[in-house]
Amino acid sequence: MNNNLCGLIVAAGNGTRLEHLTYDCPKPLVLVHGEPMIMFPIRSMVQAGITDIGIIIQPRFRDQFEAFLQHPNSSYKYYTYRAR
Repeated sequence: MNNNLCGLIVAAGNGTRLEHLTYDCPKPLVLVHGEPMIMFPIRSMVQAGITDIGIIIQPRFRDQFEAFLQHPNSSYKYYTYRAR
């Protein structure tokens, strides 16, 4: 039995209200105070003790999310992508 706490971030919207910022970049990766917006819920989850975090994304932004998650300065230890 796995005792890890799991969390899920739904980040698959089209970003239409921020279209001028999200045409080529998914909204969760838009910088706010110098870091991608998605870091705010990730950090909150980690502080709450959540160890496994899933992120639902738009398939068209897969490459950008992979680059973000696998960046050399990233503290992420494990990353899996599953297309559905």
